[in-house]
Amino acid sequence: MHRAKVVFAFAGLSLLEAASAAMLSSGAVSSFSIGAHDFFPGIVYVLAASLTTFALVLIGPKIGSLLEHPMSLFSAMALCGAGLFSFALGPQSQFSILSLSLFSCGCTILLLYWLELLTAFPPLELTLVVIGASASDSITTYAVNTINQELPSCAFCLLMSFACIVLVDKRRTMQEADEPDTQDRAIGLDRRSLIGVFAGLLIIGLSAAYSQQLALEGGVTLPAYPAISQALVFVFMLCLLYFNRDIDLATALKVIATLASLSLLLLLFSDAYRYAAYSVSSIAYGILAYSALYVSVLVAKSHSNIRLRILALTQCVLSFSAPFFIVIALLGVDISNRVFLFAIAFFLACASIWLLSDRSIDMLTSSSQPLADNGRKADFSAKARAVADHVGLTPREFDIFSLSIMGRSAPFIAENLVISENTVKSHLQRIYTKCGVHSRQELISLVENHER
Repeated sequence: MHRAKVVFAFAGLSLLEAASAAMLSSGAVSSFSIGAHDFFPGIVYVLAASLTTFALVLIGPKIGSLLEHPMSLFSAMALCGAGLFSFALGPQSQFSILSLSLFSCGCTILLLYWLELLTAFPPLELTLVVIGASASDSITTYAVNTINQELPSCAFCLLMSFACIVLVDKRRTMQEADEPDTQDRAIGLDRRSLIGVFAGLLIIGLSAAYSQQLALEGGVTLPAYPAISQALVFVFMLCLLYFNRDIDLATALKVIATLASLSLLLLLFSDAYRYAAYSVSSIAYGILAYSALYVSVLVAKSHSNIRLRILALTQCVLSFSAPFFIVIALLGVDISNRVFLFAIAFFLACASIWLLSDRSIDMLTSSSQPLADNGRKADFSAKARAVADHVGLTPREFDIFSLSIMGRSAPFIAENLVISENTVKSHLQRIYTKCGVHSRQELISLVENHER
């Protein structure tokens, strides 16, 4: 394991998030109104990020990869620098919204550059990066809430994140020169399922953002970035990714949907619970963001030809709430109306039911067997048998092992073998231990690279 690379990666991601939080906490941009609704600077930042990612979704196939265009990295820094420079000249000026938009565009490109770098990380290292970033965010969020020099802190965090990018990118280049390319694995998920998953995630993210917007409209005076919420996100991601040794996306979605529903219920009960609803929805959105980051990187690893489009589309879905709320406000719809609130809750319930009942979502994090002909299938099966014999798998473990390396989820294996999901997970833990791996992706790589 490349420990230094992992540390630089999660530190760089966390510093980039800290730079954004410091900018939004600086008061450089004041709130503004559209119709009867007050919007905070954060929605301008998210709107610019949404438009940037949407543009990259459209032109992604032409660009190929940001890593192939180093100038994209320096262009992103130039956009961030332009935004910071204009803020330094005159906070809350007539150009402040434009400056924040430029800063957001730059940070979004930097984030996508980071995500493309993460596609070169093995699954275990990627897991540690996500856990480390969620832990660091709770610390940096606390610092942002207590510091009084937001703009200098923003510039410092941005420069440190850029330095981490350069270091990780240099290590990636050296590693690619020393190691041969490996074949990408295709993920077995059809277009209909993929569209459904993205639509469901969009609605769940929209519900969490809706709770946040209503809470902010209520004039909350407590910190806009609760450190305790970030700490709870870290605890959940630690349990989800590390102790399970493989991401359980269905469990993550259950928790996210439950928290989003709870925040909506709090808003329905009383306006006195607005900040509580905001904090709960912040936890839901944090878990959603990190889960989406992890899954999108795994999916992008298997589709190098559309890697940028996959990563940009995921971030576009997460930031869809900003254009949605602004359009709604321009149409004169009162989003604080109880009818609108019930409508959001209904769509959330429908999305949750679809996502939690459709097992194809589990395939998002499961690499399928990349075999095109019978000869290669036979070779892969022979390697699987050789690995099983070498590590001493029992017949039942071999049955589960065989289905797992084909990308089958725990619910599918349980149904196919007529055993419980807990039994499947227990067997998988023993299989991972015997094989010396930590995830399904490493298990598949072990079989593919086995020399008979």
